[in-house]
Amino acid sequence: MVLLGLVAVAWCYSPWGWYSKGLEARTLLDPSILDPNDPLQSEAVKLADQLVHDFPSEVEALFIRGLILNKFVSRDEASRCWQACVRHEPEYSEPYYWLGRELFKKGEYEEAVAHLRKAVELNAPQPDVRIQLADALLSLNRAAEALPVLHEQIRRAPHETAGFFYLGQAYFALDQLELAAEHYRRALDLNPGCHQAWHGLARIGQRRGQAEKSREYLRRFRVFEAKFFARHQESKRRTFGDEGTLEGTLATAYTDAGRLYYGHDQPDSAEICWRRAGALDPQNAESRVLLVGLCREQDRAADALSLLEELRRVEPANPIHALALGSHYAALGQLDQAEKEFSQVVAIAPERGEGYAALADLYLRTGRKPAEAAALARKAVARQPVAENYFVLARACAAAGDQAGTWTAISRAVELDPGNAEYVRLRDQWTGNPTHE
Repeated sequence: MVLLGLVAVAWCYSPWGWYSKGLEARTLLDPSILDPNDPLQSEAVKLADQLVHDFPSEVEALFIRGLILNKFVSRDEASRCWQACVRHEPEYSEPYYWLGRELFKKGEYEEAVAHLRKAVELNAPQPDVRIQLADALLSLNRAAEALPVLHEQIRRAPHETAGFFYLGQAYFALDQLELAAEHYRRALDLNPGCHQAWHGLARIGQRRGQAEKSREYLRRFRVFEAKFFARHQESKRRTFGDEGTLEGTLATAYTDAGRLYYGHDQPDSAEICWRRAGALDPQNAESRVLLVGLCREQDRAADALSLLEELRRVEPANPIHALALGSHYAALGQLDQAEKEFSQVVAIAPERGEGYAALADLYLRTGRKPAEAAALARKAVARQPVAENYFVLARACAAAGDQAGTWTAISRAVELDPGNAEYVRLRDQWTGNPTHE
């Protein structure tokens, strides 16, 4: 791949620079349903049309187009895209999920169940696909069918409130009040502000003739419901222009489009999409992560560094960004900066092992602080006893002159990852030395 140093600059001055390649902008929608005074909608439609122009036989392009039209133009237009997707590729899971959601909103519950069940069977990636299916089943008074769906949901997501709440709803519908109350309470254990669960307990109190309890649960329901709607309204005012808004949605569409171009060996168009995503939504981390990977592939270290620094600003509490930035500084030979970032990983996530291991590895590679490296490596192993951390510990023990510790750690690393040639090589250097017995 060639370097594309001018791509970012070109994009800043021409948001539709790829049309200069001679491609015509094709309008695939009835112009009468569009708003000529809405520049964001216009840009979204151009992206949707460009994708199906560039990938006329690619079902994923049609699927992304549906996501764009669903938000910016018309749910019916979006559904037509997704219906075409499942006709052309019946095993593609995601269109079934989105069609199911749209059918549910229209009150067409039987059709919604059919599509959502298909999405579940095909392992659609959306984390709430089983919740959506269960909700549709409950709307059809088919609570017994919802039970296995919801039990699988809580098996997969035991720390999510929704699965337990909907199980409470299903058991209530089946008049199994004890099980309903149990699952409402488990939902409240995870989220005491789940106002729907308080309402469910109030209904159980009414059903059992427990008037005082029911009144108390209703009081809590009203308190938490008011807080919920107040937060919702404040969030809508505060986050205008960020995630969840039209700008955030379009940024997500550009991110997905960039993946499509990248997957078809068009890194220049992928970069244009990912940079536009970041411009539309300054908090969009995913597009920057993808750009970092592209810059590294193309040996554009300075561009990668700039993006990594942006990621640290966008998500300062994410230890992965500090870890990646520290690794990049280390590769550039900026050791003090690398040490600062790895120390920040430890500060952000002291319960995880990566920061300790990265600091220990940095000290070992630079010949600094061998005793501290060993202590850090032991902390890494205590928190994450994985092969790579045992390997760092083995090297740290060797640098500190701890032969027995070296042997124990490298033996454990090989045991956990016997196919790693580097681990085996270090283990073999120590095999047979009586001091290791």
